[in-house]
Amino acid sequence: MPRPRKERLIAETPPIAYFKPAGIRLCDLEEVVLTLEEWEALRLNDRDGIEQFEAAAMMGVS
Repeated sequence: MPRPRKERLIAETPPIAYFKPAGIRLCDLEEVVLTLEEWEALRLNDRDGIEQFEAAAMMGVS
């Protein structure tokens, strides 16, 4: 029996559904799907400059 899934704290949802380079058709690209948890981790680290262990504490995960 797997452990129960821990609730994660997501402060902000993505403002867009798709991101792609300009000049390349969407059908020519490989789609990569991010979960909300992955989006939040990227946002905290890349945009806000928060270290991984601090971001994990803010999200309530190890």
